[in-house]
Amino acid sequence: MNTRPTATYIAPDVVELVFPYRPELIQAIKAAIPKEWRSYEPGRHAWTVQGGANASRAEALLRSFFPDATVHHPGSSTQRPAARDPYAVLHLRPTAPPQLVDVAYRTLAKLSHPDRGGDQAAMTSINLAYEQLRQEESI
Repeated sequence: MNTRPTATYIAPDVVELVFPYRPELIQAIKAAIPKEWRSYEPGRHAWTVQGGANASRAEALLRSFFPDATVHHPGSSTQRPAARDPYAVLHLRPTAPPQLVDVAYRTLAKLSHPDRGGDQAAMTSINLAYEQLRQEESI
């Protein structure tokens, strides 16, 4: 099957991965994403991953195996979380522990960094959200 590797965000915290058969990537997804947050559709060779941090992790895994993978953010200008809610910007629940905030920040920063082809506006929102949460944590 000649499938171009793609990651399509169905919702801000749900991503669908489609890629050519690669056992190493399948094992990496199974190891990194809890079973209850992922599903596989054999007919289409598609994985669906839910949860903001899980979706970002799955996208990062896809890019590590296929650096030229295409990432689609349909309607990203309207679906981007408001900058006022730092948890939404980092795709986290408000009850997320500080360690998960750090992991989500690093993952999103790597994916959104302008030097890696990311969006400067998204990177700015991510930085501001992380700074806000770090300040709240130190209070």
